[in-house]
Amino acid sequence: AAPVAPEPGTLLIWAAGVVTPAFVRASGLPMTPQGRLRVDDTLRWRENCFAAGDIAAFFTGDRPLRMSVQFALSEGQLAAGNILRMARGRPGRAYCPFDPGYIVPMANNRSCGEVLGATVTGRLPTFLHYLMCACRMPGPARKIGLFRGAFV
Repeated sequence: AAPVAPEPGTLLIWAAGVVTPAFVRASGLPMTPQGRLRVDDTLRWRENCFAAGDIAAFFTGDRPLRMSVQFALSEGQLAAGNILRMARGRPGRAYCPFDPGYIVPMANNRSCGEVLGATVTGRLPTFLHYLMCACRMPGPARKIGLFRGAFV
């Protein structure tokens, strides 16, 4: 699809990291104690204002989802789609998170985590971590290079 030109007066803020930017913390917006913006089921924190990734606090029950790349990617895709849908006068879609788990990669190739509800330790989660990185990495040469240096 061709890129959509932003409307005049459109503002996009992108921030990376696990600490909420000071200007967001000082904004007085509704946040969690961790400083994440509370979003609704379409990832809006206010009408026509969306948040995705680590800055967004999407609640399932009484707790927000943990910060993870899996949620950041799926939230970003949904938020972008919802912006386009709502700009065309259509209703936004609700976010339905899927939690595949998490892996904490360790330097000694003995990682740990939880995958699809099962606790995993050792080399298997390390392999799964690199496999997921390779799936998201562009180009076959980069994918092969990732695995060449991974298990040294």
